[in-house]
Amino acid sequence: MAASATSEPPRLQALMAEVDRRVRLERSRNLLIVGFLLVLVYVSAGQTEFNPGLLVTKSPQMLRILGGFLHPNFAIILPKFLAGSSEHANLRYGYPEGLLGHFALQTLMTALLGTFIGSLVAIPVSFIAARNLMRRGPLGSAIYFAVRALMSIIRSIPTLFWGILFVTAISVGAFAGVLAVSIFSFGLMSKLFSEAIEAIDWGQVEALTATGANPVQVVVHGVFPQVTPYLVAHLLYTFEVNVHSALILGAIGAGGLGFLFIQYSEQLDYPSEAMLLYVAIVMTLVIDYSSAAIRRRII
Repeated sequence: MAASATSEPPRLQALMAEVDRRVRLERSRNLLIVGFLLVLVYVSAGQTEFNPGLLVTKSPQMLRILGGFLHPNFAIILPKFLAGSSEHANLRYGYPEGLLGHFALQTLMTALLGTFIGSLVAIPVSFIAARNLMRRGPLGSAIYFAVRALMSIIRSIPTLFWGILFVTAISVGAFAGVLAVSIFSFGLMSKLFSEAIEAIDWGQVEALTATGANPVQVVVHGVFPQVTPYLVAHLLYTFEVNVHSALILGAIGAGGLGFLFIQYSEQLDYPSEAMLLYVAIVMTLVIDYSSAAIRRRII
């Protein structure tokens, strides 16, 4: 008893010393991480020529651009039958839905068609890119790794690069944008769809297999019903991303609002540029809120 009582203080001191050592070690590690991040930020600022002073010296130009947002050019969104005899871009280009309306619709249609084509290919491919369905033998594993590698390669190339490739190979126009969006959609959706399949309840699949169902019946009745809500949600998300991609693809000649944005920027037509951005913002908000409402109903 006496020996035990006399040994407690040294044990307590040893525990406290160990706690202090771990606290100091953790603090030192955190300081090293913070220091590394600060050095990384400093190097990044140098590599990107970060210069806040330019915001001051270029402030008059910024004010002129912001002034365009206060006086947007509503004429470019008017349909042709409302244009009358006024001299503006609608009459020069002759789009019945209005100059901006024509290219806004083209942006939406590019995203819609690209999403449809990409999903048409991605849905069946996602089943052979799912680990739980394919990695049950040497042949299935080989196919699985080959498909996953292809998906990774496609996703590693930005949509803008695909657009440049197709504009160069085919021609300028919205068709090149559709092809670029389609390929990117395939890479993105096949990954999202396959991950949804990998997260299914395998008990339902085993129950169907035990009743003698063939692989097609297992997929149709055991896998697809479980993943359908997530497929729809991922499809809506991909469409949102593709609308944003289609907006910028026009800057390289692949049709859509990006084409007008580059034209107005080169002409220093800030009111028209502002109107274009307002339309893009409204489009994005409508699509985001609509997609969110649909997702809430299916998930």
